[in-house]
Amino acid sequence: MPTAAKERKLEALAKKQEALAKKEAREAKKQERLAKRAEKEKEKAAKGPAKGPTAKASIVKKKPLPVEASVEVSLAVENLEDLKLSEENLSQNDDTDTTTTTTNNNNNNNNNNNNNMKLLSLPADTLVHMLKYLNARSLGASLISSRYIATVIFPHLIYKHLNSRLNSLNTQRTFRTNDSPVERSKEIYSRAMNSGNLIGSSSFSKLQKKLEKTLNAQGLSPSTRPPLTYSSIIYPTYSRFLEESCNHLSHLSLGPLSSPPLPKILNGRFISCSPEHTVIRCSGGNRRGGGSGVACWGVGKRGQLGTGKRDDSAFPNVIPRGVGFNVRVVQVSAGGGLVRVAHTLLLTDTGRVLSFGCAQYGQLGHGFSAGKQLPDETRPRYIEYLNGQRIICVSAGELHSSCVNNDGDLYTWGEGFCGQLGHGDKRPQLTPKKVGGDLEFECVESVGCGSRQTVCVTEEGEVFSCGLGWFGVLGRPFTPYEFGANDSRMGLDEVIEEDDVVVDEVVVGEGEDEAGLAAAQPAANVNAPPPPPPQPNIDGLSDQQQSDLELLSKLTLDDNSDQCVPKKIEALDGIVIQGISVGHRHVLALDIDGVVYSWGSGGGGALGHGDIVQRNIPERVDELVHIKKKVTQITAGVDISMVVVDDGGVFAWGRTKNGRNGLGMQEGSVTIPRQVQLGDHTGLAVDVEAAYVHSLIVLCTGETLICGGVGVDDSVDGAGKDDDGLPRLIREGDINCWQRGKEVVEVKKVEKYKKYGKYETKGRTAMLAERDKWGV
Repeated sequence: MPTAAKERKLEALAKKQEALAKKEAREAKKQERLAKRAEKEKEKAAKGPAKGPTAKASIVKKKPLPVEASVEVSLAVENLEDLKLSEENLSQNDDTDTTTTTTNNNNNNNNNNNNNMKLLSLPADTLVHMLKYLNARSLGASLISSRYIATVIFPHLIYKHLNSRLNSLNTQRTFRTNDSPVERSKEIYSRAMNSGNLIGSSSFSKLQKKLEKTLNAQGLSPSTRPPLTYSSIIYPTYSRFLEESCNHLSHLSLGPLSSPPLPKILNGRFISCSPEHTVIRCSGGNRRGGGSGVACWGVGKRGQLGTGKRDDSAFPNVIPRGVGFNVRVVQVSAGGGLVRVAHTLLLTDTGRVLSFGCAQYGQLGHGFSAGKQLPDETRPRYIEYLNGQRIICVSAGELHSSCVNNDGDLYTWGEGFCGQLGHGDKRPQLTPKKVGGDLEFECVESVGCGSRQTVCVTEEGEVFSCGLGWFGVLGRPFTPYEFGANDSRMGLDEVIEEDDVVVDEVVVGEGEDEAGLAAAQPAANVNAPPPPPPQPNIDGLSDQQQSDLELLSKLTLDDNSDQCVPKKIEALDGIVIQGISVGHRHVLALDIDGVVYSWGSGGGGALGHGDIVQRNIPERVDELVHIKKKVTQITAGVDISMVVVDDGGVFAWGRTKNGRNGLGMQEGSVTIPRQVQLGDHTGLAVDVEAAYVHSLIVLCTGETLICGGVGVDDSVDGAGKDDDGLPRLIREGDINCWQRGKEVVEVKKVEKYKKYGKYETKGRTAMLAERDKWGV
């Protein structure tokens, strides 16, 4: 055997052995996680119920799966073969008048002709009750495979199925207290179908022809297959949106055998915003519909809008290309700070990640270019270093990014000067790198990035944090940095506005006793002589300059501070956290009972405890407990906090300047949760996102409300002079989170003529191509 071939064979064998070793290590890690989880459960059972971080904290216990999950499992897509009817049954079913007689005749025919039709042998009311728990995919497959379900059962099923989708995980949402659930579902369905621009008749006919072609290829003749009506095609799409928004059920599309679920509490499921721009999942509109299914607007100086340009946009613009054919985006994340460093992350249903925007600090994860540069990306680009990983969660911070794969591993990249990457140092990472340390044997479920912090939640409901610990954002004690402690905090105080005064880390708002606080500080002696100037040393440098030189000589990116590695927040022991939201300098956490905890800076009253004092450990937001509101979604911005409760309402607190949180106030701050007045949209909220000068609310009809506004093209932030500070409906571009629209095609302008001096000519190639036409 030639030497080269032998080397290739040995190299292939070595790679195979290495892959096998990695697989064994992964399995060992999984077994160790399971053993560790079993030990923790035994310890908890031995100790009994644990207490929360405060005396008033509620005891949280894990709850069993809802009934809907077991029904959906039992009515999976593999049973669709039992739903197909023969031509004899179809003809007999078409002759019936009422649902009851149809079901009785169908039962008799099934018993005589087809004993395998299990579901269709049930009474109509029982069948409707079972089918209303089907997920959107199974319901759509049933409608195109069973004529009986599509024509007879579906008219009685649609509103009951919609009502089951409108239920949250534990409590039923209320739209109007005077209406019955069916009447409420009918009104929501009507609003959803009439909002924005639905798919037009021409587009619907094209979609219908595509489905007919697919059914013909599968051998279903027009006489046996069900009719493809407008509602049977459109409703499953809306049902999928309700599953993701109301029930928090969404999966990756990795094939029939592997479809890992996304975290239930996930920021950016439909919408995400930074202080400069907004990203939303959408499919609505005629001219702007379809395409990537993602629309962006706001400041676009660093390409964070993904349109290929660096122009600002005051209206939503759908990204025309860059994602791929038949690829669906399942999560969006907008990152950035108070300076022009914004970037965007997209997660597809195949578990891949795209990034675009500012790459100055390596936060896009693409590494150096061919010229050893970090150029901005104005179009979505896949992160090649994550190929082979199946990502289930992404998060974009101010200068760094992170993601979690389906094995529970956390990856971070970008600027790491504050230890926010969790790698035990302050070095930047231009490409994704796996986080070890205390997370090595933990299974991470979701992650959130702030300005200089990273906080993640494990499957057991434990919370780990790393990064800059100022303002108590880490929620735990920490050791100081060895070098650069003051520089790490640079830029975090820029958010303090004119209504606050900062005195030794204590934020004093309007109307508080500033004199009493100042009295606690040592008084200055005005009669004391001025201090002597620093004496130069033998080298001609002052003592300060000499100390700076010594510090520079010892400066290193290695740091032993525990701010540079993920550490568990011990104050949350005994509380099962299901989701977190990391703001600029404060954090919100949500447990499985719908209770909210907050910690970090209290600037503007962002923590919701009735004051503006910072909390170094998590503390429960008691106001939401006292008014008996169960929270389903949370978001933390720049000194803003907002939540969605189980009845579809929205509560907000924090800074209110220019109506940024929808409380109808142009100045001042709110230190306890207050309900946002939604007007005609009361009880319809399913998602919320807050940033710096604006926030957004997603409704169960697919519409979006905006509070405040980002100034584009050097204009002033805010909605305008006539704004009342209340949420208003976004109508520009007819953005809707669920409606199917026309595919976006980017048209390039082609010049017919080129100018050469003062003459216009087609060019030599075009002229020679036309010479045969003129007989030359």
